[in-house]
Amino acid sequence: MANVLRKTIARAACFLLAALLLVGTVFMFTSCQSSNPKVTITVSFNNRTYNLEYRLYRKFFPATVQHFIELADAGYYNGLCFHDYDEAVGMFTGGYVYDEASSGNTNTRGLVGREYFSWIEENDVELTQTVFAHVDDGNVPDQSTGLNTVAGEFGQNNYSIENNEKNYGAKKEGSLVMYYNGDAKEGIRNTNVTVRRNTRRAEDDATGITGDARWYETRSYIYNSATSLFYISFESESSVSSEYCVFGELYNDDAEETYDSLMAAIDSYISSIDADTEDEEDPFTEEATMNIETGDWYYADYNLRATYDVPVRPIVIEQVRVDRY
Repeated sequence: MANVLRKTIARAACFLLAALLLVGTVFMFTSCQSSNPKVTITVSFNNRTYNLEYRLYRKFFPATVQHFIELADAGYYNGLCFHDYDEAVGMFTGGYVYDEASSGNTNTRGLVGREYFSWIEENDVELTQTVFAHVDDGNVPDQSTGLNTVAGEFGQNNYSIENNEKNYGAKKEGSLVMYYNGDAKEGIRNTNVTVRRNTRRAEDDATGITGDARWYETRSYIYNSATSLFYISFESESSVSSEYCVFGELYNDDAEETYDSLMAAIDSYISSIDADTEDEEDPFTEEATMNIETGDWYYADYNLRATYDVPVRPIVIEQVRVDRY
């Protein structure tokens, strides 16, 4: 009787374990297929932290979202500051940490670049590749030639969303935006690159292009900050711009309230220092001029520089955590 009971319990345990494994597998598969991954960006300002929850638009901007998630999982964004603040546009981040000891430097205002390409290599980060350094007579390039950046999913990079009735990609206040690097975009084109598409084109079928070749095309690639830079928008727009990609929005009403609390804290701080100064210039930011890293694949000796308005009271990303894939 005891043996029968033990066997019955063992069978039940096996069934339970199998069921749990099945549920876990289904959950993992389902989460990997989510059209709207969820991330939490923890921001600190003036000794307080704010957990900004976002949903990302994988369905509409798959390459951008995948790239952002992979960098977040690697810990790239943790510890970075918002290096540029424009009250009419947004606050920009993704490339610099803040060093208080060098905040008195009138050139850098405490900004220290986190060299993106070097950081990726040193930390053995494997990114999904969508831009490649060269082609060989139109054939598909060796995937090892990936540039560790991502093809910008916006109009000026020949990207569009089909059947976009709900106007995804238009700014809302608090949205996450991937954008051209303003000072670097003029004239920065490399015609000798290959971009991987996410959809098959009808013309490929018509011309008989088959296999992996149908997923690639050679064209002018506009250098943009789809390496790591993005910004949180302070503005809303009714239409989709051709110059940037809005790849995420605040998750719900609670997330919007947290965002509003952060903005109120910044406004309160600005008001307090406005009252203490008669300087006509903005007392909340100081101008800094920094070099822009382009990566070895482009002109190694090409000196790109950008000017930023750096908050005097640091706004720091403590962590970007992926909550749902």
